[in-house]
Amino acid sequence: MNKRERMMMILMGVGLALAAGRGGVNLYRGALNDYRTQITGLERDINKVKLDQAEAEFIKQRWLTEIGPQTLSMDENEAMTRLRNELYRLTDQAKLRDIRVDLGRPAPWLRNKIRVLNCTVSAQGKLDDLVGFMFELHRQPFAVRIKYLSVGQVRKGGDLARVSAADKGLLKMTARLETLLLSGNQMIEPRWIPVAKLEPENRQPVGRTMLASLGEYKPMLDKKMFQPYEPPPPPRPTNPRPTTAPRQAERPAQVAPTPPPRDAQMIVGRLLSSPRGQFVVLEDPRQRGQAEEHREIGEEMYGGTLIFVHPQGAVTQKGGERRFHAIGEPLQNCQPLTESDQPVVYHDLLKLEARMAGINRGPG
Repeated sequence: MNKRERMMMILMGVGLALAAGRGGVNLYRGALNDYRTQITGLERDINKVKLDQAEAEFIKQRWLTEIGPQTLSMDENEAMTRLRNELYRLTDQAKLRDIRVDLGRPAPWLRNKIRVLNCTVSAQGKLDDLVGFMFELHRQPFAVRIKYLSVGQVRKGGDLARVSAADKGLLKMTARLETLLLSGNQMIEPRWIPVAKLEPENRQPVGRTMLASLGEYKPMLDKKMFQPYEPPPPPRPTNPRPTTAPRQAERPAQVAPTPPPRDAQMIVGRLLSSPRGQFVVLEDPRQRGQAEEHREIGEEMYGGTLIFVHPQGAVTQKGGERRFHAIGEPLQNCQPLTESDQPVVYHDLLKLEARMAGINRGPG
């Protein structure tokens, strides 16, 4: 083997070594990138675990300081007993009579193993007493809401003239209430979870009502829906000047047709009722998606005055004529309110006027 051949062999060996080294470097770089990806994923998992721990700690603190004190108990039997005692105490405090409390069984509510405890309360009393009961109920330390409320007049047999003063204006209330029962928390033992403090020395009212005091609701209860009619003043007399000019043939005065009210084509969409009053929601079918218009008792509607809101529709009055506007119909399709066409609305309006005037009308 001459010198040239030896040089060729050396160069070939160096080339093979470089090729093998390059493959090893590529393998090393690939493994290094894989390790970096794994490290990034583990760091992401660690951050997620830390966020979950922080959220769990936040929920734990809310459970201890905010959620737990608004519940009666995690045990359903204890919660039913405490709720029953509280309802009897509040109804007695409001001076209601014929009290009846019916408790239902706890039922699952939404998710997270939270349950709801239903209860029905029936009682009789004056309107001020019923409002006072609901006001105090919503100010209790435990959270409770009214899902259904029905209030109707109590009719007793016999001569209405002999009804005692205590029975006049008596109303019957039926309310369906519900409160929450929390599920167990793995981070906290049940004996350490605080619940609502109902002891007289520890009881603190909670401001959940719209108004701060019960006295602020009295103007709403005393509000008159109908004002006495005041006739317009008579026109002032005028003295026409005498004239000697020959009188020309008088042309009949041309009276321009009265344009329809602005809201003639609007539809009675729905009715709203709240402690502040009753409203009629008007919708314009020509402009879908536009803002709705609200009409309150005593405001102008279809050239008249809105005087009554009924589940079947609304009643307006113009010049002594009462018109009935059905739900889902344009205002211009109104009909005269008569006993033969709308007996339910007609009699309900008469009963309301009688109560506002202080007259207790009998059945029929």
